[in-house]
Amino acid sequence: MSKYLIDKFLYTIDRDPDLVERYRADPAGTVTWWEAERAGLILNCPAPERSTWLNFTDAERQALTTHD
Repeated sequence: MSKYLIDKFLYTIDRDPDLVERYRADPAGTVTWWEAERAGLILNCPAPERSTWLNFTDAERQALTTHD
């Protein structure tokens, strides 16, 4: 389990009203999109970079999709 990645997901979604609505309307699609597009984004550097070392587990995806 990656507490960091779960926290990053929830923080990112919670700070953007459009993402909150997207997550409410389509939780599974939002989790899939976020993991592919945003999970590895490193923004605190001169030019945004990507990391590929963290991914949700199946249990984490399920929990996020069902708002568990």
